[in-house]
Amino acid sequence: MDYLEGQRWRCSLSLSLLNKEECAVFTPTYHERNLNNLSKLAPNTKKAAMEWYNWCVANGIDILIYETIRTEEKQRYYVASGKSKTTKSYHLVGQALDFVPIVNGKTDWNGYNRPEIKKAIAKAKQLGFEWGGDLVGAWDKPHLQYNYKGYGTDKEPETKKVTNDPAASKTKPKQKDSSDAIVPYPGKPLKLGSKGKDVERIQRALKLKVSGIFDKQTEAEVKAYQKRKGLTADGIIGPKTWNMLF
Repeated sequence: MDYLEGQRWRCSLSLSLLNKEECAVFTPTYHERNLNNLSKLAPNTKKAAMEWYNWCVANGIDILIYETIRTEEKQRYYVASGKSKTTKSYHLVGQALDFVPIVNGKTDWNGYNRPEIKKAIAKAKQLGFEWGGDLVGAWDKPHLQYNYKGYGTDKEPETKKVTNDPAASKTKPKQKDSSDAIVPYPGKPLKLGSKGKDVERIQRALKLKVSGIFDKQTEAEVKAYQKRKGLTADGIIGPKTWNMLF
């Protein structure tokens, strides 16, 4: 149970004793998307990031966590476009997140000096995160990274299988496929006529009216996004467009 769910549970039990203001639990504008992105982080990073996010919610600080895990393809694109200077990003190993302040429901890329955001950054540092705004030669204010025990050290513990087969004991354990850590793709292309929550997520990311229906306007905005990102502008959300969008 996260902080927000806990607050709602408390209010539901004590509604007869509390007034409406006390039960008006703050919900971040992009709460569902934030939790979805946080769930993709490496285990210890995720634990620290969730503690930080719950603290933000408890203090009414609205943020969008717009990126956590990142594919190698996307990182190469960022390096080529000048958005990043390294191919060894902490995003690749699930030990970093990027966030932006939300003011009146909209992203505020100049809002990192706001008092509440300064407090949020200080809290993140207290929990062990490094802030991109402090990194020498890299003024990256959206960036928070969790070193843990070093780059790529925050991994799920391996489980050993007990076997009586001598031959099996000599077999090397199967390595985890790197694709397991990539932003989950729905499994099929989303295009004109598609419906559902994945379409809603696309419309939120493109700042469109959320209807859950992949209509002509959604298709046009997808094509424009693909063109900006150097992808095939066919208006269809395939794996490449999905991974870049989220």
